[in-house]
Amino acid sequence: MDLKTLFSTSDFVSLHIPATIENTNFIGAELLSCLKPNSYIINTSSGAVMDEDALLDTLNKGDLAGAALDVFKVEPAIDNPLVAHENVIVSPHIAASTDDAQQSAAITIAEQILDILIEPEYENPLGLAVVPLNKVRPHERIDPRRVENLIEKINSSEVFTNPPIVVPFKDYYVVLDGATRFSAFKKLNYTHIIVQVLKDRDKYKLDTWFHAIRKIDTKLLMNRLNELDLITMVKSDLKTVQAEMVEYGGLCYIQTVDKTIYHIHSKPGVNHLEALNKLTDIYIQASHVTRVLHDDIDILITEFPDLTGVVAFPVLTLDQVLQITDAGNVVPAGITRSIISGRVMRLNADFEYLKSDRDLDEKNKWLYDLVMEKLSKDQTRYYAEPIYLMDE
Repeated sequence: MDLKTLFSTSDFVSLHIPATIENTNFIGAELLSCLKPNSYIINTSSGAVMDEDALLDTLNKGDLAGAALDVFKVEPAIDNPLVAHENVIVSPHIAASTDDAQQSAAITIAEQILDILIEPEYENPLGLAVVPLNKVRPHERIDPRRVENLIEKINSSEVFTNPPIVVPFKDYYVVLDGATRFSAFKKLNYTHIIVQVLKDRDKYKLDTWFHAIRKIDTKLLMNRLNELDLITMVKSDLKTVQAEMVEYGGLCYIQTVDKTIYHIHSKPGVNHLEALNKLTDIYIQASHVTRVLHDDIDILITEFPDLTGVVAFPVLTLDQVLQITDAGNVVPAGITRSIISGRVMRLNADFEYLKSDRDLDEKNKWLYDLVMEKLSKDQTRYYAEPIYLMDE
């Protein structure tokens, strides 16, 4: 959402932005006037980003309940009137000097040096790696029906075929594609899983799936959606709906088979992700949903005669996905789509070795040998064009 909406609906605003030239006095009178009289602002980032005169004026007028600061424009803040204000909590700018912070910094530096000096003994040329399952997190919700179907296939198979696509973030991996596979392995109590790690952002991009809603009457579908009190549905058209989604922070839009378009956005004060997840839950449970690559109703009707409508979502950035995951949240199942250059499929690695009690180094050596053997014997083929997999 835009900053003014964020400030006007928040009880607490905590600042974590760098002290760049552009951010000098970033929090000024205009944004402070958007805050509710019973809200609080916290600044532990940099004194430069706060217009201290505007903050003091806002507090003195009673337009803000209080502030908490450990950074100031001039430090030490000996004569700063904010320090003595009865509605302000202050602390000296020494967080990095505490025992815990110094120990944490020392450990981080040592780990980073080791990462540089000690290269992995078996660096896989295709980015494949065996990693601990507890170091992997999905960014999207899971459809339990798809997980159960995949578990049946895994139990009846001897080989691991398609590794999930992950990106490293902090000390874990975020699944961009393959959340169902990850969930199936977790439910089967695997310790490790094979993944394809993407470190070069130029080799992939995020897009979105469209949801083709099928096997439900249009009127029944719209009645179900209208019952959700977290959202507002407004009639729109194809020429303006994209702009409306940007302007109002839309969750999505739906186009029915009669080509009526509804722009759907969350009501004021409603958590965006909560509304989106409940919205998709409603139509997924009430209908049959198929992921498709476009929202052309005329073409989709020829592919799916039982079509009711198609849902289009805004495209998330990778940074948004990582932030959502790191906060412990998830987006609905099957709305993000990863376009990968050099994706590995049909690996056909032995399940028995993967789920054995051998340690991580042994398994990565095994995976390295497997891949190098396939490459040396010309047992790999690269497809530059999109493909259809008919056995998924």
